[in-house]
Amino acid sequence: MKTKAFFMEFSVIFLITFVVASIVSYCWNFFSEGVGACSWNIAFQFAILFAILCPMLDLMKSENNQPQ
Repeated sequence: MKTKAFFMEFSVIFLITFVVASIVSYCWNFFSEGVGACSWNIAFQFAILFAILCPMLDLMKSENNQPQ
């Protein structure tokens, strides 16, 4: 996997995960506590985690499938 492709996949996954985690956090707090507040640090942590792991797993999977 080329560096440019890795960073592009990192960026896309980071943005999607950050938005989804923010919405889920907001809804969770709204329905459970009655206060519409987003937990930004949790959303950021999930986004970083998935943005690093998903491209790395794709890279490892593609390296294992190459003929020797």
